[in-house]
Amino acid sequence: RQKNLVRNTTLLIVPGPCDPVPSRLVLPRSPFIASVQAACKRQLAAVVQSSDDPPVVFTTSPARVRFGDRELVFHRHNVCEQMRSCNLVKVPSERPPTNEEASTAPSALLRHTAATLLQQSHLSPVPLSVQPVYWTHDHSLYLWPSPHLLVLGDRTMEGGRQGWAEIGTGEDSSRLPKVASPGCFSRSDTSTSKVGGGEFLLYRPYNGTVELCEV
Repeated sequence: RQKNLVRNTTLLIVPGPCDPVPSRLVLPRSPFIASVQAACKRQLAAVVQSSDDPPVVFTTSPARVRFGDRELVFHRHNVCEQMRSCNLVKVPSERPPTNEEASTAPSALLRHTAATLLQQSHLSPVPLSVQPVYWTHDHSLYLWPSPHLLVLGDRTMEGGRQGWAEIGTGEDSSRLPKVASPGCFSRSDTSTSKVGGGEFLLYRPYNGTVELCEV
């Protein structure tokens, strides 16, 4: 039904902690195994009805993308859950937000996670006993210099309107690092009793803004 969209879109498939990849419990995570990649390509080729290779790229996790002068980092991992298991100090609670703030302000948990990752300049700020890392590839987890956008596929954090945060201060907000947690696309919206989800975050590289969309 969306053949034109598929033909003009490049899909990046980033593996998560439950996906069929070699050594999925160790970071950085490898791309999908060859048999799964082949099955996905066959499905996409059938949709676009073309004999050419479908527009899909199977990446590692984390994955780094350069778009013009913008650097984007995508990482599917439950970072927040691991950090909370290692916390000595609980994330400070906030006053209940107003109705307007609740629809636009990022959650305290996301701000805490985002600030920790960017301040430590590393995607795995927990001991190796909690999260094993391939030592020779540890440099792939660095966040220095800070990317323009860090997307966390973390199922333990809220998505939607509270799913993105701007870290730092400055006059030009387009240059501040942004951390997004889109949440589950198919998850129900408990605040509006909406079933089926359909919300996603749209990032505009030319001005560095993040916008909530839905279908």
